[in-house]
Amino acid sequence: MAQAELEAKFVEKFPYGMPNAKAYPLMPKDVSDNIPSSPENIKRQVRIDPDWWTANVDAVQRRWLAWYSAR
Repeated sequence: MAQAELEAKFVEKFPYGMPNAKAYPLMPKDVSDNIPSSPENIKRQVRIDPDWWTANVDAVQRRWLAWYSAR
C-alpha cells in the first residue's frame, strides 16, 4: 500500500495525505492541489510551535479573554 503508484491511485478516492512523497508527482494535479500535505500546499501551512504554546498558553488565554470581553 505504501508504494507511490498505489498511493497515487488511492488518493483519488480518499483525498488524504500520503506518507510516500513520491506519490504526489504521480497524482493528477487537480487531486494533489487539494491535499493539505502535498508539497505545494505544505509550503503555505502555518507551523504550530507546541513548546511556545505550552510556555505561553496562560498569557494568551488572558489576552484572548480580555479582547473578547471588550467586544
